[in-house]
Amino acid sequence: MWGLDEWVRELDEGVWELDEWMWELEEWVRELDEYVRELDEWVWGLDEWVRELDEWVRELDEWVRELDEWVRESDEWVRESDEWVRELDEWVSELDDWVRELDDWVRELDVWVRGLVSG
Repeated sequence: MWGLDEWVRELDEGVWELDEWMWELEEWVRELDEYVRELDEWVWGLDEWVRELDEWVRELDEWVRELDEWVRESDEWVRESDEWVRELDEWVSELDDWVRELDDWVRELDVWVRGLVSG
């Protein structure tokens, strides 16, 4: 019987060691659960941040499209303004020609009037 008692004692010690190991394993699992919860919270926060960033990027894309449209319109206005400036330059040049012709005509008229007055 003594062999059986020794075997039961060893089995009891093994069960005790197994209980300690199970308790340590349960503690480790609790710690791991806490880490997983913290990681879930961090991932949820990151997901929220990514959603906000996506929204910001969509808004920025819209602003860029609006700016592109504004630039296209501005380019068109500049082209039209350039055309108006060219036309205005032509008109000014023609007006300069008319003024020179009028000035010549006034000089000729002045000479003619002086000729009449003097004699």
